[in-house]
Amino acid sequence: MLEVGPTLSEKCFEESEFEQVYNQIELTAKENEIQILDQPYYHVMVDYFGGSVFEIYAQLELSDGDDSE
Repeated sequence: MLEVGPTLSEKCFEESEFEQVYNQIELTAKENEIQILDQPYYHVMVDYFGGSVFEIYAQLELSDGDDSE
């Protein structure tokens, strides 16, 4: 099992939405003054009845005093 944390994540239903999701993750990080570690982002595809959903995770770089995970 791979454990990655802390992260920001978003979900989408189409691979064509990846770029939009990356931009949303980056905007959220910027607005909250959070640094994202170097790409690549982590992608997880989850199958469900009727289709698939993609979960995209960006690993965060926290300052030494930040213990939120």
